[in-house]
Amino acid sequence: MPTPSPDAAAAWLFTQHESRAHFCGIEPWPASPDEPFAYAVQEGLLERRLAKQPDKVAGYKIGLTTPRMQTLCRGDRPISGVVYAGGVRQSPAIIQQGHFVHLGIESELAVRLSRPIPDNGKPVTRADVAAAVGEMAAAFELIEDRHADYTTLDWLWMAAENSWHAGLVLGQAVAARDVADLAGVLEIDGAEVDRGSTRDVLGHPYDAVAWLANHLRGRGLPLDPGHWISTGSIATIRFAEPGSRYCFTIAGLPPVELTVSP
Repeated sequence: MPTPSPDAAAAWLFTQHESRAHFCGIEPWPASPDEPFAYAVQEGLLERRLAKQPDKVAGYKIGLTTPRMQTLCRGDRPISGVVYAGGVRQSPAIIQQGHFVHLGIESELAVRLSRPIPDNGKPVTRADVAAAVGEMAAAFELIEDRHADYTTLDWLWMAAENSWHAGLVLGQAVAARDVADLAGVLEIDGAEVDRGSTRDVLGHPYDAVAWLANHLRGRGLPLDPGHWISTGSIATIRFAEPGSRYCFTIAGLPPVELTVSP
């Protein structure tokens, strides 16, 4: 049997999304897939989405950057996805659950580049990122997992499916500051349900951005001034409940808030 092509997998995946099917892996899929195959599928999926509804790149998301999310999603390294302008909202936001098959909410630090990251032929470092970040905000990343079974999940499927990115809610942006170890607290309907620290994100959120910059360069993709980067969930993903109010606060930053409607 011939090896499946990324384009065939992307076409199948696009059809699954259009029909709002529950997640059941990806077909066709090679017996021994690798990251280049998964990201080639991602690019084919995004091309089809943009052909249907044109949009502009607003930045990128990084997933699986904390131990708890790597454990949950059965992955051992970060993954990336594209953030489009049409999916970016400002806090406080109202999200309609009915627009999603299964809406997940992740609590994150998002940073915005104000200067280019140096391209001097060397790997991007935390210091390079610190010099390029101009703003930051507490954020909720919206995740569409289509009722995936996390006990059988392959993290490469996630990468192929644009790392399940479905939108970004941004709190009020503030000037960049030290984010080495800031507490993050998630509340639902006024009650604290989880907390973590920015240090959980690959040891430092800027290390996550450095990973992204190096990863994208390896794929020939730009990371430009103005791009927002969502650095990974500090709290474990929560699945939306209609009528609930979510608030995530990172120490020293304005909170991000959203309400889920039916």
